[in-house]
Amino acid sequence: MTADPASTPSRPPSSMRPSPVITPAPGTRWRVPVALAGLGFLGFGVTQLLTGGRSTDVPSAVVWLAAVLLGHDAVLAPLALAAGWVLARGTHGRREVARVVAGGLLTATCLVLLALPPLFTPGVAGNPTATPRSYTAGLALAVAAALAVTATAAGTVAWRAARRRRRADLDRPDGTR
Repeated sequence: MTADPASTPSRPPSSMRPSPVITPAPGTRWRVPVALAGLGFLGFGVTQLLTGGRSTDVPSAVVWLAAVLLGHDAVLAPLALAAGWVLARGTHGRREVARVVAGGLLTATCLVLLALPPLFTPGVAGNPTATPRSYTAGLALAVAAALAVTATAAGTVAWRAARRRRRADLDRPDGTR
């Protein structure tokens, strides 16, 4: 038996079908303003580089920018990929914990990058204010604090996730896990 073509409902042409509602992904409303601010800062930096007068040494700035790009692409990006891979394996698929640990590692990395210039600045003989404190001890303390906060937050997130799973298991009507 075949169905009568006149009795089967046909789909309306695509021009008459309602179009699906497209909702932006979370966080996308900030992309345009942040990109515009970044372009503004980039323009300001280029202007300062080109019109900085005697205080700007363009050849050394070009060498510095090339070193930063090379350092990022050859060192930091592969290390970040390796850390992400290890983090995914080490948290056994617990995304909540992985996010917290990734945030802590990012914070510690930023602290180290911010501390590098003072760490490598040589002291000036006869001028104790050139490097007035122990930047190594300050960096160690800041990284230790960041790691302690990260460990506490990761433990709290893991505990809450386990508690949610236990409650979900207990709420099953058949009592099975």
